[in-house]
Amino acid sequence: RLARLHPVWLPPLCGCHLPAGPTLSDEPPAVGSLHRGAVHTVKPFGVFVSIEGYRRHVLVHHSQVSEEVLLTRGDEDELKVKALEYAAPPGQRVWVKILEVSPDQNGSGFRVHGSMRVVDQDSGADLDPTGQLAAAAAAKGGGGGGRQSDEPPEVGSCHRGEVKRIEAYGVFVALQGFRKYGLVHASQVANYLEFSAEDGEAERKKALGEVVELGQEVWVKVVEVGHDDRGPKIGCSMKLVDQADGTDLDPQNLRYRPRGEGGPGGPGPRAPVGANAGEVRGGAIDWGYLATRPDAFGSSGYDLLKDDPGARGDPGSGGRAGGYPPPPQQQQQQQQLPPVGRGRAAVVPA
Repeated sequence: RLARLHPVWLPPLCGCHLPAGPTLSDEPPAVGSLHRGAVHTVKPFGVFVSIEGYRRHVLVHHSQVSEEVLLTRGDEDELKVKALEYAAPPGQRVWVKILEVSPDQNGSGFRVHGSMRVVDQDSGADLDPTGQLAAAAAAKGGGGGGRQSDEPPEVGSCHRGEVKRIEAYGVFVALQGFRKYGLVHASQVANYLEFSAEDGEAERKKALGEVVELGQEVWVKVVEVGHDDRGPKIGCSMKLVDQADGTDLDPQNLRYRPRGEGGPGGPGPRAPVGANAGEVRGGAIDWGYLATRPDAFGSSGYDLLKDDPGARGDPGSGGRAGGYPPPPQQQQQQQQLPPVGRGRAAVVPA
């Protein structure tokens, strides 16, 4: 009744007059930018984070969630989810750094990949201002978009990889950032491994399995790249790389010769002196000039490596240092020179 006497205008109850929420951008965030967000969903392969101001969620691969989360392909999905939920439970506020923005596979949009490891979760400070960790993550194929190159890696380059298969002739390794596997020949797995023609396939495979295991991450150096009808064939070495930090132990590329250059496939020039230092030959480690048994490393007893008896003359002949006889021309001169001096004091020149 009062409304009839004193009409009052009331706004219609529709959403267009309610307080507007924050506007969400449909564009991707800039690569390298830092954002505050909340864990939205946890999957076996990673964590989805909703960041402030953007509609698209950020995928943080499980390898980029925390230093404490170490998962392998062999782990069960349930175990992966529990480990990730412990480190990043749904709803938790987190900091993320954008590593890569890539087109969606169905072509309908884009994917945003980020990392929590490279950001201080307390202050939001960037722990990777130079982008080195981000580049490593992108090459790994996880946490960086998963792009893999169909081209072979450069010969002489060192890469991180994962052991995929162990055979009697070598180890297949999945190289980070490359689609084609690399083959580490059995002779290139470790310095202390040495096989003979009498060793069977089962024995070789067992010995290799005692050095590496499936799913293990290793460092390899690309020593050879060939091609066949199926594509590139990548030959690698583990013993030429420091397995602790990936340092190249043969930067001058002297300890391996590809096929056709004196390697396993054919003859070639002789390697420089000391090029095979650290190799195992005949049960002894070649240190360039010294030899010792592999199990006696660090002992005080060392023996000089013996030379090939057929490569030199009879030791001690000719009176020359090193066991070499005098050249034939010098021998002839000694025989033809007359005595020097007069009378009984005449002597034959040395």
